[in-house]
Formats: sequence, C-alpha cells, structure tokens
Amino acid sequence: MQNFNLGQVVTDALESTDLASPDEIAEYVAANVGSRQLRAALAQALPQYVATVIQRRRSSNMILDPSMAPKVDEAPEVKPGKQPFRSLRVTAIRDAWAKALADRVHVDGSYKLFGECTYDDLVFAAEERQEHARRNAAKAEQYRAVADRLKRLGLETVSELPQGDSVVLAAVA
Repeated sequence: MQNFNLGQVVTDALESTDLASPDEIAEYVAANVGSRQLRAALAQALPQYVATVIQRRRSSNMILDPSMAPKVDEAPEVKPGKQPFRSLRVTAIRDAWAKALADRVHVDGSYKLFGECTYDDLVFAAEERQEHARRNAAKAEQYRAVADRLKRLGLETVSELPQGDSVVLAAVA
C-alpha cells in the first residue's frame, strides 16, 4: 500500500492518547493498523529494528568491547602425549575477531562491514557517535535542570510548573 505512512500512524497515536510506554503505543498502533497495511507497516518498521539488532550485536563483541571477554582463570592441564587443548579464551578471541569483522557499522549514510572500513569510515563513525554522546549529555543536563527546578519549588511533577517555564521549554526543545 503506497500511501500508508507508519510514522504518521504513530504520530497520530501519540497525539490522541496519553500512553507513554513504547510497548503500549506499539500495541495500540498494531490494533489500529488494518490487516492490508501490515506488510507496509512491517517494511517501514524493519530497517530501524534491524539497525537496533546490529547495534546490540556489535556492542556484545569482545573485540570492540574487551569487557565482554570470557574470564578463564586457569588453562586446562595438558597430559603427556596428548595434543594441547586450545585455550577457551584464545578460541573465543578468534571467534570474536571473525564476528567483529562481520559487524555492520553506520558510516556516512550507509552501512559497511567493520572489516571493510577505512580510516575515513572509522573517523566518521567515531565523530557520529561523539555527536550522539554530546546531544545525549546536553539532554541529560536539561532534564537535570528541570528536576532541580522541581525540587527548588517543592513540586512533585513537571505539570505543576508554571505554563511556559523557560527551564521546561529548553528541555523539550
């Protein structure tokens, strides 16, 4: 269905309900999307879902995040005349390296396999993530300012602040 716009359906749900949880909103949207529109909805939603799965896989790779490496306290004992047992840690690192090379990385508007990334690709990826981090840090500071304002005024919820409060307006901008 060419004219179906899942983004607009979600926007309509956000504007017409007081649901806050993405799970509840998704359930509401799913209940209000006709069966003939489901394929179009799935086609529009899948790219972002796939990107999320890619990010999760990449973040669990011990080559890119060494804290994910298995902890092996002792090497197995090698008996005389037997082939040495390959270290579980070494095997895990080799497997993780292959997995890391096959991970997908967002670079300059598209995705590439990590193993195919150039210096410029990696610089772009780093700068993009640093920009995301800066925006997240700025938004965190705005939320902290609203929280401090609530505390200073002895209020419980944001809706109790005066309409047009500049601290709140800055946080939602």
